[in-house]
Amino acid sequence: MKIRFSYPVYRSGSGFSQAIKTFSVTVLLLFSVLAKGQETEDYLEMPVKEGFISLADSVKLHYRSVGNGKDTLVVLHGGPGLHLNYLDADLRPLALSKTLIFYDQRTAGKSTLVKDTTRLRLQDYVEDLEAVRQYFDIGRLNLMGHSWGGFLAASYAIEYPHKTRSLLLVEPGPPPAYKPFFEDFQPTGRIDSLRLKKMNRVAETWADSENPYKNCWDFFSIFGRAYTSNPEYVKQAWGGICNSPQKVLNSPYRKYVIGSLGKEYDLRSKLKELDLPVLIIYGKDDPLPIGGVKQWNEAFKNSRMVVIENSGHFPYYEKPDEFFPLVTSFLEDPDALAQADMLVWPPAADSAATEFSETWWEITSANSRLEKAIAAQDSELATENYTEDAIFLIPTAPPMKGKAQIDAFFKDNFHKGVRSAEFQTLDIEGTEKILSEAGRYVLRDEKGEILDMGKYMVVWKKVDGKWRMHRDMFNTSMNTPSELYEFEDLGVSE
Repeated sequence: MKIRFSYPVYRSGSGFSQAIKTFSVTVLLLFSVLAKGQETEDYLEMPVKEGFISLADSVKLHYRSVGNGKDTLVVLHGGPGLHLNYLDADLRPLALSKTLIFYDQRTAGKSTLVKDTTRLRLQDYVEDLEAVRQYFDIGRLNLMGHSWGGFLAASYAIEYPHKTRSLLLVEPGPPPAYKPFFEDFQPTGRIDSLRLKKMNRVAETWADSENPYKNCWDFFSIFGRAYTSNPEYVKQAWGGICNSPQKVLNSPYRKYVIGSLGKEYDLRSKLKELDLPVLIIYGKDDPLPIGGVKQWNEAFKNSRMVVIENSGHFPYYEKPDEFFPLVTSFLEDPDALAQADMLVWPPAADSAATEFSETWWEITSANSRLEKAIAAQDSELATENYTEDAIFLIPTAPPMKGKAQIDAFFKDNFHKGVRSAEFQTLDIEGTEKILSEAGRYVLRDEKGEILDMGKYMVVWKKVDGKWRMHRDMFNTSMNTPSELYEFEDLGVSE
């Protein structure tokens, strides 16, 4: 019941230059092979389309469509004022069987920056969503809303109940006004005083900075710590929260949509009138008060609330092994949630709708075999996932070449306490014979404590009809590289 994804983050260390050279050659060879492969083979990659939707009031909404499944899920980002890029990459596994439609709300991302505050009401955002539905000619919407996006999704359902099929609310803010629930909402209280001082200093200079993107990274690297179950998880996000025009991300105008609600708003009486399936997902370590989130579940006629342990505001990358089965099961059949112990992720490869999704499941299945080998402390079984001439690039160590050295690595990791691994695929691209996979990983000890987490990139090669890892590179997201990679003599030299 695992998932996988990644791009490497480089750190200096022993053999760093050699590792980079090796990886550079690997990438050049890979793309050379892929380029040649395109002449004779179908090139496998996630279907993605982008464009703009023109509205009656001259606003243009930027959208991105991912996947080509027959069923559609419209995803609403949070904020207000964030953008689709922070969600798109992390939710890509859902696009294997669905078409996902993301869009930047007005005054967000690449959409029009509206400065007229009379056009920044909740009703404007609801009508924009209706315009999206009409543009894509969708009869009834399946809506997923994250944070503020959940509030917007529910508001749309109130206005257009006959155009809404289901609601999936992920970490939504409470439906009634700020009091009393937001009195307990104190995320910055989770940040130590030194970091908080730095964050505030960055915020003050952000707008006039010569390098606003760097300021953005500095700000959210601290601010995000308050919203996750483990501060290190901030760097596990695949979506780029700063990957947006900074003048829009910094815009003060986004606050007006909340202001338009008034100080005493309360959606609960209107929610009771809705007769549609609703799933509410909440991370137990989210700073949003759980009492406020429970108000959704109590107000709807037909809803279920699931609390995920060891997760904060971003369960889709903090606990993907629980998040994705819940979501896919709900979208296929809301009644299946009653059989939570029967949830399976990923689905079997033979259930895939396209050649791309079938290959994706084959890769995730191969990763599952590696997870099982690690859980069994079986280094020989683990190395069966690699080609004979595989190269393994790990943090702070020289390249490991061939199965003997890779086997030594696994044995040493088991000796140092690794008892389980989680791999999550976030992207694959290539041909039927060789492709690249990007993803993220978490390594845990026997108590389930995190030993290391980070990102990886693998070049897969099909050998005798089976996918094997040919080039495997990963790097930590931890502030301090794990002791797992402290090798003085592991036989890794030539």
